[in-house]
Amino acid sequence: MGELYILPFDDVATGASANVWDTIAAAIVADTALKRIELVEIALGPADDAPLDLSAGVRIKRIADVSGGTAGTAGGTLTAAQMGRGRSDVADPPFTGKTGYTAEPTVYEGGTSVTNCLFQIGINTRSLVVIPVAPGLCIAQQDQHLGLLLAPRTAAAQRWSGHLVFSVS
Repeated sequence: MGELYILPFDDVATGASANVWDTIAAAIVADTALKRIELVEIALGPADDAPLDLSAGVRIKRIADVSGGTAGTAGGTLTAAQMGRGRSDVADPPFTGKTGYTAEPTVYEGGTSVTNCLFQIGINTRSLVVIPVAPGLCIAQQDQHLGLLLAPRTAAAQRWSGHLVFSVS
């Protein structure tokens, strides 16, 4: 396993439509990077003080060629941080983090459907989940994008916080 980086996000809202997928957080590998990232952990929890008892779907999707289409319009940038000992010889991560999309990416492999979904699970809005991801399951290379998508199962917006952990090699 390579160097580990955490990409935290806080109080990101989904839309209010049932079963409509929204990109909550994304990691985009630069088209000049000679590295790859592998998702090793997902953590999600409610950002509401008193969340309703609702359910949501979670998916990890990839854009295979960011420069070949639209990767959406992010409303904010997330900053990845190195985990563990603060070694001075470790370079900045070869990816950027995005959140708060005002226009969803249109070129996910298989669209936002379950087709070509790298990972999928259902969760409850009152729970905190930490999910280790199987090795080799969610990888992005140069000029690729991994997106964390959520969809409320009922017509009510939800607010989420959490993090994604990536191994860089």
